[in-house]
Amino acid sequence: MAQAKRTGGIQGSRRRSYVLARITDSHLGDLNAAKRLVDAAVQSGCDAIRLDKRSAEQGVVRSVLDRPLLKYPRLGKTVRGVAQELEYSPEALRELRDYCAGRVDFVVAPFTLDSLAVADALEPDGLMVDAVAASNWPLLHAMARRQKRVFLATGLLTEAEIEEAVELFNGHNLALLHSVFLKPFEVNLAYLGVVAWLEQFGRRVGYTDNEPGVTMVMGALGLGASVIEKALTLDKDLDLPRGGGLSPAEMSRLVATIRETDKEPLADIRKKLIAAQSDTFDDDQVSLVAARAIPAGTVLTEELLSLKAPYRGLSPRLAPDVVGKKVLYDLEPDDFITFGMLDLS
Repeated sequence: MAQAKRTGGIQGSRRRSYVLARITDSHLGDLNAAKRLVDAAVQSGCDAIRLDKRSAEQGVVRSVLDRPLLKYPRLGKTVRGVAQELEYSPEALRELRDYCAGRVDFVVAPFTLDSLAVADALEPDGLMVDAVAASNWPLLHAMARRQKRVFLATGLLTEAEIEEAVELFNGHNLALLHSVFLKPFEVNLAYLGVVAWLEQFGRRVGYTDNEPGVTMVMGALGLGASVIEKALTLDKDLDLPRGGGLSPAEMSRLVATIRETDKEPLADIRKKLIAAQSDTFDDDQVSLVAARAIPAGTVLTEELLSLKAPYRGLSPRLAPDVVGKKVLYDLEPDDFITFGMLDLS
């Protein structure tokens, strides 16, 4: 198998972030409730909604489907009963897809080959490979035959599997999303550095999680993520199946913050300081100064230099370039050292 193309670190200007609102099961199978979630996504400024298309009878063994599930008695008493109530008919899905048309992109996450066939009929704007479906290689191969935009959640894939998936979707508009779904969510296990690591595959990178807040999302943006998926819910007590959903008001605030972040230049992996940050820390950073009075014509030595705040002179890292140079003027203690006062010939 050919190796997936790898590139260097994060470079260049930030592109406009693509924000997906993951429609949680808080709609409880009510099509009007799902439409309210679409309205909230549109009003929040999201670029897309992501809707799961499951087929429990084909994708889950019977022993699991028959397990009691009493938390949501309105829907059923077993896993099968709840799943069936949450599933929309093809006709309802088409109505929901039409409701999104011209307002927000419609992205479907199929979990089985049967649900992919249903998704095909909806003509979605993109396909999401959920983390738990990413190891379903027959499904991935079938998705690769569709010329659709693809979002791949990589949280449960090995490095070799990510390489294989990138090769499989060669020629597609593919985004690689670092995904973290923990119950409960644990910040120390988010491993946001994976976002920057995914850049090596030469594809757009992003992030999705089930964190109750947005701290990890903002961290991911700082590491180069330009695709963000976050759950949107009408009722956090019914935020199935993973939790971490934002209310419509919270989603609006998040998207507004992301759009402000989009205006900023993207720092490369060496963490260049933006001008505002430099101004903030100038009073605390140190620079080269005269350690004592230095007469004109003196050759500078390390003993004649000191490091003191604020940052008005040369950077300490330039000390080796300064040592051995003659000063052109008399210097007083604490005078800032600049190249203009040195004989550089």
